[in-house]
Amino acid sequence: MTTVPNYYYQLEQVVDTMQQNLMADLDLEKLSEIAGFSPFHFHRIFSALYGETPHDMLTRLRLEKAANLLVKNTNISLTEIAYLCGFSSSSVFSRSFKQRYTISPSVFRRLSIQSIKTAAPILSPLKNRPINTDQWMPFIDRLQIQQKPPYDVVYAVSRGYQSRKINKAWQYLANWYQSQDNIKQDPIWIGVSFDDPLITKIEKCRYYACVAMSSAPKQLPTNLYHGHIPGGLFAVCPVDCSPHQIHEVYMTLYRNWLPQSGFYPADQPPYDVYHSSNNTMDENVEMDICIPIQRNIN
Repeated sequence: MTTVPNYYYQLEQVVDTMQQNLMADLDLEKLSEIAGFSPFHFHRIFSALYGETPHDMLTRLRLEKAANLLVKNTNISLTEIAYLCGFSSSSVFSRSFKQRYTISPSVFRRLSIQSIKTAAPILSPLKNRPINTDQWMPFIDRLQIQQKPPYDVVYAVSRGYQSRKINKAWQYLANWYQSQDNIKQDPIWIGVSFDDPLITKIEKCRYYACVAMSSAPKQLPTNLYHGHIPGGLFAVCPVDCSPHQIHEVYMTLYRNWLPQSGFYPADQPPYDVYHSSNNTMDENVEMDICIPIQRNIN
């Protein structure tokens, strides 16, 4: 009998496909084929395990990408954002956006720009207090533009940015890695944050706890998966903080560095490279925050 963890593995491929192909026409038949279920069973299983239908998740991911583009790519038009996020027209996009966020895309963008220009405080969704961006400004002086290599990784998934879930993912991955024979002495530990908690509900944010391995075993235990992190141009900022403060550093970089940098955020998730395997949410660690960037919008 197929177990729930195996179901999650199959369905995680669907979520990855959604995230990487938001412009595509992903109907129920295509998604169920990726998962390996009939459309009828796929819809029921997906909805039961993720708490939302495949269509609702796809729409949410598209709108969250649009919200990120509105905040971080202020020169791109609403029509182009609608196209890049898989909406059939700007009117459909605007209507869907207002249904989710209660305000129009143009108002959302204007309020976001005003917030940045006036340095209005941002309330941390993880700690329920204003983010002190001044605390992290000194780290910006250490930021460098680097060409990063791609990584093949083994990863564990945290479905939610809650500390206990992320700690559990890291512990599970570290225990497995340490049990392997002939392991690399200086592994590269990488945390991938797919969502912005200011836009996506914390319990729906996806996080991957990864270890880079060029020759990972083909057979992995339940709840560990093979993955690939693309290389490219990155803004690399060395920091010393606790993992639950990472989103504050991200907000500082996106708010105070990126708009004046001459770069645009590239269309792939940022990640953190840890200098040790002690990546629990309760202690300070040294890490490099890596934001993918590009020199123009297209």
